[in-house]
Amino acid sequence: MREMVDRQSGTFRIGVMFTAASALMAAMAINVPGGDLLLMVPLVVVGATGLGLLLGARFARVLGGVLFVAGLVASPLSLASALVGSLRLAGRWELSLVLSLANGIATTVLLMWLCFRGLQVMRGKTMRAGVFTARLTGVVVALVAVHHLWVAVQAGASSLAVGSFASFSLRVGALGTTLSGFPGWPLWHLAALVLAGVLVAGPRRALVGAASALTVLFVCLVPLVLLAVARANVGELWLSTVVLSLVLLLAALAWWLRDELRGVRPAQLAAGDTP
Repeated sequence: MREMVDRQSGTFRIGVMFTAASALMAAMAINVPGGDLLLMVPLVVVGATGLGLLLGARFARVLGGVLFVAGLVASPLSLASALVGSLRLAGRWELSLVLSLANGIATTVLLMWLCFRGLQVMRGKTMRAGVFTARLTGVVVALVAVHHLWVAVQAGASSLAVGSFASFSLRVGALGTTLSGFPGWPLWHLAALVLAGVLVAGPRRALVGAASALTVLFVCLVPLVLLAVARANVGELWLSTVVLSLVLLLAALAWWLRDELRGVRPAQLAAGDTP
């Protein structure tokens, strides 16, 4: 009975993620000239998968499995293409380039792990690897935070308190994760770095608390970005794209950490760092 509940819970969370992704794709199709036809087919597939998983439809498991397999194949290919392009454009090796490449590689590895775990859920597997997921997420968040903090230092001390919405960027993909341009974004990444350190090197009993705190930190993005949008007086359609992007990130974060750690027995979390 418990395995069935766990499996249904995992399927529902993935359904939320796919539904949010389809809403994001719809907003992009509206806002990008000529992008509606290009995004129509994947939009329909992702949207149908998300709604199907929310309703418990069997066909959605098949579509979800296909999408996760496609993600496992496409992610490393996109990363390789991005790495080749970045190395060709770079005149020399610098710390900024190294951090950018580390950001892209770490983000791609986490996306592939998410696809692998999602494929397990689509196949009806209930096996969990919560501690590993938490450690991996901590490494990725730490690399992303260090990259952003270095950018902030290069931009000057004034950027530590105020973000420029003109340079706002929110991206998760083969080129890495970018979350910048909102008010106080360097301070936000500093807090993320502290929590990531707990996920990477902290005792197992502290993982649940760090994962929950990191989720709260992502929730704080919503008012910060809305404040930046209000100051910039941008259009309503663009605002919807930003908000849907944040919803997608929050859904993915909740799936990676809280649902994974929920399957780890309290005795395991309190057992120190012994595997």
